[in-house]
Amino acid sequence: MSNVRAIFAALLLGLFAANSATAEIYGFLVPTRVIYAGERIDPADFIEKKFQIAPAAAKNYVLVAVQLKEMEATRALPVGKPVAVSSIRRSAAVRKGQQVDAEYYHSGIRIEARLVALEDGEEGSEIAARNPASGKSVRVRVKKDGSLEVLQ
Repeated sequence: MSNVRAIFAALLLGLFAANSATAEIYGFLVPTRVIYAGERIDPADFIEKKFQIAPAAAKNYVLVAVQLKEMEATRALPVGKPVAVSSIRRSAAVRKGQQVDAEYYHSGIRIEARLVALEDGEEGSEIAARNPASGKSVRVRVKKDGSLEVLQ
């Protein structure tokens, strides 16, 4: 019976040694406070914390502050836990249902209106928006300042 225990113990030690040999220590950025879904991420709310993880899995987590720039959480990010790349997305400049200033240019004439965004959009993206006065929908491009440019 003691031989069986010795063999079992040797197998377990071998498994732990093999597992630790494939893992490396990485410095992940972790939140210092809970960041809620939809909240814009501020890199100042993060610190680096060391974790031991397989190199293949490390790419699934935020490693550097640049990855957090102009991003928002897609789910709650708990304090002290590594942030999965799938838990963040580019922050939208315009939100669905938001009333937004829009401009239309044609033959030197500029027309301004207030439209309602029908979908989320980030800078440079084309989205649908509706004119609440007429009910007509138009395609627009989201500008850097968060306003819209009506497309022809």
